Amino acid sequence: GGAEELRAALERHADSCIFRVLATGLVERGLRVPADVADAYSAYFEATIVDGGVRELIGVLAAAREPLSDAQLEDMGLLQHFDALPGASLLFERRELRVQPLHLSLLEWLRETREGDVAAG
Repeated sequence: GGAEELRAALERHADSCIFRVLATGLVERGLRVPADVADAYSAYFEATIVDGGVRELIGVLAAAREPLSDAQLEDMGLLQHFDALPGASLLFERRELRVQPLHLSLLEWLRETREGDVAAG
């Protein structure tokens, strides 16, 4: 079952705290157990309908050299899309008046997979 599959995946990735967080979050949301961290990011994006504003916000977050402030995103008209981000409040969080990724590997994954293709919905 799902619990056994999750337990096996966590054992395979015992050295990866980020995998544990991502995989557990997916299962709690009733989604599939991922094969690895990149597959977990894919699963979050596959489970979310991403519209134009959210896609633009993802692109801006992925391209930024540092976390952007709420004020910067508000000025761009993008902060309003935060709650619709894939895995919102898990993959991305608002902390210290900035939108920050859960882990740098998320930004690397977004850049490598060309988020526009992944977030096509």
